[in-house]
This record gives sequence, structure tokens and C-alpha cells, in this order.
Amino acid sequence: MAKVVDVVGIMEYIAPSWMACKGDVNGLQAGSLVDSVKKVLVALDATDRVVDYAVKNKCQMIVTHHPRFYAPLSNICKDTFLGNLAYKLCRNNIAFFNAHTNFDIAPGGVNDILADIVGIDDRQVVDAVVFDELLKLSVFVDEEHIEDVREAVCGAGAGEIGNYSECSYKTLGIGGFVPQEGSKPYVGKIGDLYESEEWKLEVLLPMSLKSGVERAMLDAHPYETPAYEFTETFTSERYGFGRVGNLKKAISLTALAKKFKKATASSAVQVLEGKSSKINRVAVWSGSGVNIEKVVSSGAECVVCGELGYHYAEELEYHGISAVVLGHCPCEEIALGRLSESLQSGLDGVEVLVAPRLSPDFKAV
Repeated sequence: MAKVVDVVGIMEYIAPSWMACKGDVNGLQAGSLVDSVKKVLVALDATDRVVDYAVKNKCQMIVTHHPRFYAPLSNICKDTFLGNLAYKLCRNNIAFFNAHTNFDIAPGGVNDILADIVGIDDRQVVDAVVFDELLKLSVFVDEEHIEDVREAVCGAGAGEIGNYSECSYKTLGIGGFVPQEGSKPYVGKIGDLYESEEWKLEVLLPMSLKSGVERAMLDAHPYETPAYEFTETFTSERYGFGRVGNLKKAISLTALAKKFKKATASSAVQVLEGKSSKINRVAVWSGSGVNIEKVVSSGAECVVCGELGYHYAEELEYHGISAVVLGHCPCEEIALGRLSESLQSGLDGVEVLVAPRLSPDFKAV
């Protein structure tokens, strides 16, 4: 039977915790990693109505984008908003997990899902805030097992360069060693110098995958004590907020807004007209906190976001950049379906539900 730790492991793959902004609240906020899970509810927030929905549908875990408890609670009194939520979660033995800025930032996360709505090509990060340094692994191995080792390290995530996978380099040389007393050499005799042809295999990998790649390499390697090293490079992968790129065909601001309105089922889309009658280069930014300076420098003719402050709108207007404002919740709820599919595919015997829109519903008057 699946446990909370299994769901957390999949979420770590979807939205790695190291990608979260400093000071952000992410991870397991209620429950235990060893609790069993048969049904998971995916939602934007753990609102009072969402928790009630989870109880009604007999869910053992809630996974959200937004965190619920930003600071330690002074009490869990049922007559306070957060105290009542904490009480309900504990009383009904419901685990609660969230992935916040890491799900915004991660490849395939909220911003990429927004970019997919209009098919933004050659997309780039608007505001890079976290960096994953690239390492180079060099390991020596014999001819018979080099493919086993290469497949193992690439299977653990090494060798990914741009749109290419399983990238590696190997060189042939002569390896030599003298096995000492107490050793169990794969080849050679105790006390005698042994030399033979040997391959040096090299692959690049992100720092975040180092431990997993190292384990995979050691498990696949035939030697008692393999010779290998990780060396730093002068490059790194950049991750951050927002995505920007070009559309296959320029469209009007109205047409662009309608595409997003339909996709997100937003009931209150607003637009700010810029100087371009046809939009070709678009930036998307999930939620709030748009970095206007980065949007301007990206060359975007329009930015699509969840919220836009008055003074931010002034600055966009000054630069002639259009805006489509979807509302914070619709802008991010669009990602819940994709998230639930990813969880479902990785969990055997677990049902994953998506909560209906249970966030505060503002209506125009």
C-alpha cells in the first residue's frame, strides 16, 4: 500500500524542494510520512471547504500549490480560522503537503503550463532566481561493463544537455594497480602489478542529482573500489519565474486574452493595451509579483499574469507593453489537472482527485 512518503517522493521529482525561494514554506505541513494513502486530493489551497471536501471523499492526503501555515500556530482552537483547519486535518488523519515557488519555477510547472496554452516557442525563463551548478563525472571502467555504467548514470539523470539525452564521452587508456592484502580485486593477483586497457567515461550532471548518479554508478560498477571524481564546471542550469518566447503566429490582444480566459475558466479577465496591435512575443507569470524590469528586458510585447498592481500597470503602460490579468486563482488552478495526472501515473492503487474551484469567488457588481 502506498504511503505519504511515496507521494512526497513523486512531488520532489515534479517540483524539487531545492528550487523553492529562500524563506518559502514547502513540504509536509501535517501528517506523517509513514501514513497509508488510498486517495489524494489536489487543490490550489487547503481552504476550509477543501478540507471538508477531502473529509467527505475519504481522502488521506491533500496536495496543494499554496502553503497554509506560514508561521507556527499559537493554538489550534476550533473557533479560529487556522486553528480549525489544523484541528480538522489532525482529527481526520489527513496529511497535508504543498509545493509553492518550486512548482512555479520547476520545468513543467505552473509557468510552463501557462506557456503551453498559446504554444510559446523557444521559451526562456524571465527571472532566474535559482541555479543548479553542472558537475562532470569521470569514472574508469573496463570494456565489458562500460555500457552498464553509462546506462546507469544516464538513467539517474546524467548526460542531459539541452534537447539531447545520454550525452557522454569516453577515451581508451591503460590502467594499472597492485592489489594489497585484504583486497578482493575484480582482476589481477595480490601483490602483482596488473595493467590492462580501460575506458574513461565522462558525463555532465546537475549538482542536485549528484548523490543519485553516484549511487547508480557504484551499483553498476564491477570494481571493488572504482576510481572516479566529480569536478566543477563553469556553467549552471538557470531556473526561475515566468516564461517568455514567440508565438507561431502573431495575434491580437483580444484573441490572446480569450485563449487564456477559455483555458483557465476565469470569470474576470482584464487587459491593458500596449503599443502593439499584434502580439508576437509573450511572457507569462503565474500568480502575482511580476518583475516588470525583467519583463521589459525580455522583449515581451505582452505579459499574462494572475495579478497586477496599479503601479506595475503604470510602468508597463510607459513601456508600451500589454497585459492580460487572469486572476490569481484561475491563473494557477490550470496546473492542477497536469499535477494530478503526474501523481496518478506514479501511484499504483491510489486514486487522485482534483478539487472543484473552492477558493473565494469574487463577483463583479
